[in-house]
Amino acid sequence: MDSKKPLADPAFMYLADDDWSADKSLSYRQLVEQAQTGMFIVQDEMLTYANPKLLEMVGYTKDKLVNVRKASAIVHPKDRARFEDQVRQRFAGVAGVPYEVQCERADGSTFEARVYGRLVTYDGRVADLITLADVTELTQATEKLKRSYLTSIKVFSNLVELRGGQLAGHGRRVGDLARALAEAVECTTDETEHIFVAGLLHDIGMIGLSDASIEKSIPKMSAPELAAYKQHAAWGEQSLMALEDLQPAARLIRSHHERFDGAGFPDALRGEDIPLGARILAIADSYDDLIKGHMGGVPLKSSEAKAMLVRGKGVQFDPGLVDVFIRINPDIPESAPASPPLILGTDELRAGMVLAADLVSPTGVLMLPAEHVLSLEMIKRIKQYEQRERTQIGLMIRNKG
Repeated sequence: MDSKKPLADPAFMYLADDDWSADKSLSYRQLVEQAQTGMFIVQDEMLTYANPKLLEMVGYTKDKLVNVRKASAIVHPKDRARFEDQVRQRFAGVAGVPYEVQCERADGSTFEARVYGRLVTYDGRVADLITLADVTELTQATEKLKRSYLTSIKVFSNLVELRGGQLAGHGRRVGDLARALAEAVECTTDETEHIFVAGLLHDIGMIGLSDASIEKSIPKMSAPELAAYKQHAAWGEQSLMALEDLQPAARLIRSHHERFDGAGFPDALRGEDIPLGARILAIADSYDDLIKGHMGGVPLKSSEAKAMLVRGKGVQFDPGLVDVFIRINPDIPESAPASPPLILGTDELRAGMVLAADLVSPTGVLMLPAEHVLSLEMIKRIKQYEQRERTQIGLMIRNKG
């Protein structure tokens, strides 16, 4: 079959006819006219037919749209070129594929739509029959689900860090650093999300270590403690085995302690055999450990930690990634003026204020991370916590002045 030959749809051929008495044409007319999905025809770039649902979706009357406007007029300007190109490709014989665009109603409001087109014969001529479904609610529901998923992961990360107060906020900081580096090297959206989640949970395997081990910096660990510590990356992957959506992150967690020279653990991978996400995590994790003193026992300044990363180029770390990390995380000159944060009690809090530092409970629980934007509901929860625990909380708020 010639793939470039228009696909004749005998039923749709009757749409332009005056005689709708034939059973097949009447049945198809009812199907199209009563469809709950928008359907329209494109010929010579013009919209030459629109079913009632399409007119309802875009807010035009038939006489203001059909044979009056180009078909792309119902598409938001930012997506019109893509829409028009898809139509041209179908007329050139390329099979249509579903895709999404933002559509524009007659009143200027917009909605997200999923579009699919195929060639038919309409009124004796080749035409592009396009179906258009409003997926705004589905898109919003997906985004809400995604936010809930990431929130759950962050809460889970916080529970992991309960094993050691000194590690409070470590997963979040590593996740943020890793995500920024992933974006800088142009990882895809999905890859970046997996890297971020892996950063949040990269130390989940530490749950299996003793309290004494967790409280120690690596140089102070005994031989048995160090041997157990070297298992935590593999344990982390194993603990997530039952969660299908977390498998990409789990694989990165397993490899985040591999070294570029092959001397890492647990699999002694070398160079680019180490997954890119794991190489990114290794840099973010090591940097945070260095500035917090977990790796060497003594906290380092940012510039000192970066110097350590540079010394590890080609040995412990991917050289190119280290260069990018340093470029996107410039040191703030010591002479640069900085507005000190405000320390406010709960009665002084207002919606929209931004935390300047992690809010950590007296027992070391990370309650809210730095940069969290307070809402009225969150302020209410904090006040309720004060009342229940019979304590007073001072929050460090970013001073915009």
